[in-house]
Amino acid sequence: MKGKTLVVLSSRGEYGFASEGIRHPMNHLDPHIATCAHYVGVAPDAIRTISIEYQEFGDERHRQSRIQAERQVETLVSKLG
Repeated sequence: MKGKTLVVLSSRGEYGFASEGIRHPMNHLDPHIATCAHYVGVAPDAIRTISIEYQEFGDERHRQSRIQAERQVETLVSKLG
């Protein structure tokens, strides 16, 4: 069980949970997934995460985040395909 890629698609009410974000220390989801991934044959560098943020605000930032995530999905599908 090696050589797998794990794609994580998530939606976050808040914002700033990425590695460079202001809420990065509060991001418990991504590290937890990485901790468990090796049990199904996924190396840490084979995890691809695409997130939509600002969901709780439902404003233009959320809409832009959705658009960006959709583009990231398309790019990732092309790379993995």
